[in-house]
Amino acid sequence: MRKQQLKIAVSLMFAVMGLFFLYVLIAGMGAQNSHDTAVERGEFTHVLPGQTVLRRVNGHRVWVSRLSAHQQTVLNLNNPYLVDQISSCGDLEVCVLLASAARHGLDIVFSKKEPPQLPSKVVWNGGFVDPTSGAVFDLMGRPYRLDKPSDTQRMKAL
Repeated sequence: MRKQQLKIAVSLMFAVMGLFFLYVLIAGMGAQNSHDTAVERGEFTHVLPGQTVLRRVNGHRVWVSRLSAHQQTVLNLNNPYLVDQISSCGDLEVCVLLASAARHGLDIVFSKKEPPQLPSKVVWNGGFVDPTSGAVFDLMGRPYRLDKPSDTQRMKAL
């Protein structure tokens, strides 16, 4: 009789595990189909003007910047030092950039301190640096001209 009870218990455990697997599978498929961005859902209303924070959205680490009026003015002053003036963020109030570096597994970092590879005439008010390639980006993800291969690198917006 004990052998029969053990078979029933094991069968029940496998059935529960199978149902749990199906639930996770179905729930995961539903999450992939809903492609609202975090910006459209207003998830970053807590980010204050002038603030840049690291967050996770849809499994990706992202840098979220809400630009103040002063930061926008400074960004425009640096246009001559950029590879191009077109931002991945467009004219959005909140800029959400993927933190993925050129080398897989590492993240682009935010720096309040001006990187030494920038021209001395750049007005630095914070930005991003790829530690693997040395590429430098402004708060809108636009690359600075450094006359290096890293000039072709871009930060992608979410």
